[in-house]
Amino acid sequence: MAHSPLTEIMNARSIAFYGASNNVSKMGSSQLVTMISNGYPGAIYPIHPSEETVFGLRAYRSVGEIGTPVDLAVIVLPARLVPGVIDELGAAGVRRAVIVTAGFAEVGGADLQDAVNEAAHRAGLRYVGPNCIGVANLHARLNFTVFPFAGEPGSIGMLSHSGTFVTHLMPYLHARRLNYAEAISLGNEGDLDIVDGLQYYASRDQVRVITCYIEAIRRGREFMATAADVSRVKPIVALYAGGTDAGARATASHTAAMAAPEGIIDGLFRQTGIVRASTIEEVFDFACVLSRCAVPRGNRVGILTNSGGPGVLMADAVSRLGLSLPSFSPALQKEIGAFAPGTASLANPVDFTFINDWEAFFSRVPRLIAESGEVDVLLFYGFFGIETFLHYRDHPAVAPSLNPALMEAALRLGTDLQHTIAASLRNLPVPIICSTFLGLDESLIGHLVESGVPFLPTPERAARAAGALCRYGQWRRTHPE
Repeated sequence: MAHSPLTEIMNARSIAFYGASNNVSKMGSSQLVTMISNGYPGAIYPIHPSEETVFGLRAYRSVGEIGTPVDLAVIVLPARLVPGVIDELGAAGVRRAVIVTAGFAEVGGADLQDAVNEAAHRAGLRYVGPNCIGVANLHARLNFTVFPFAGEPGSIGMLSHSGTFVTHLMPYLHARRLNYAEAISLGNEGDLDIVDGLQYYASRDQVRVITCYIEAIRRGREFMATAADVSRVKPIVALYAGGTDAGARATASHTAAMAAPEGIIDGLFRQTGIVRASTIEEVFDFACVLSRCAVPRGNRVGILTNSGGPGVLMADAVSRLGLSLPSFSPALQKEIGAFAPGTASLANPVDFTFINDWEAFFSRVPRLIAESGEVDVLLFYGFFGIETFLHYRDHPAVAPSLNPALMEAALRLGTDLQHTIAASLRNLPVPIICSTFLGLDESLIGHLVESGVPFLPTPERAARAAGALCRYGQWRRTHPE
């Protein structure tokens, strides 16, 4: 991929910030506060006509006063002022910008947006926006969206025509321990667009999966060629909005986008290897699995569960998705049966119903199935941690009969087992997708997620993610690099 102007934008070492004051209720001020609170390590130069300092930072009347090169300008000013600011940036040698300001083509201001483009052309300046919420490179602690970021950066790259889906999703993803690596709010795509974003993310090692919220594709041929090239390197998951008449009207007033009919988009995605999601929830379910799992060799699915109902739900979903659910060979069933209770079902789904050997169920049996050569993906339901049983200690009728030393030994055993299970599941020869109704505060589940094992909250969501993984695998097998 050719060098992208987004490289300097997403990795800026110094930023001139237009539109922030000491009034935190203003949009630009809140975005500057986000950048400061997230610990941006580079130089920040607020540009303000009268303030001496802004949130403790020296303010400048113009970018020319700074007296040192600036990598990036962030603009959160009234739309009528933006063309003049672009001229000022050009004169000072600033060649990259993010224009957060709204009030352009999305509200009938196409002439003003044209004026911005003409000024940018004169200045040799490339920009993101206008009408966006900003960008975030969480590995570089660069984030001037509205929401601050807490936690460790992840492996998801986001391209969005909606600023909301860039910034509001940060706490949602953090709660699931997914997290962005980088995110770009594209806005009206006056200059840099989704094609540029795909090209940029293709070369970013910290981005393992690219997610997209798309309202329109302005450069159809370039998009198709780029998406197909990128899909051979890493997966792209996309949610398309605007395929209905009502959706098309909404996108026109949102980012001045012209939507395409559903059928055209569906065909375009299939041809280019893009994994299509139906909801924003699916976008990140699929991203969770595609960022953590190897590409499968086929579409044969194995199911392991300790509860019959979830196993049936997964089996139904797998079948509806057109995936294969093979019956296991007698030899494999015999191997599994050595660890299973007498009431277990062994054919696929494998349903233990009751677990009397944690290590066997959570570690040894999954490995038997994965190494059998009879499946390409393993769905695994039924995880819980030792906390599930701690209520015994507090029960007035049960607690007196418990041996405290044995209880402490059980807790230590549970901790040791977490590491054993994580090591086993992380190194299986086929992708594994886990499911549980319990939360990440359960010690075993939280430990496995931190170890890179994908977890989804319901059996059906896990099965649909397996379908997305298999679809992407099929495309990769038929479109080699």
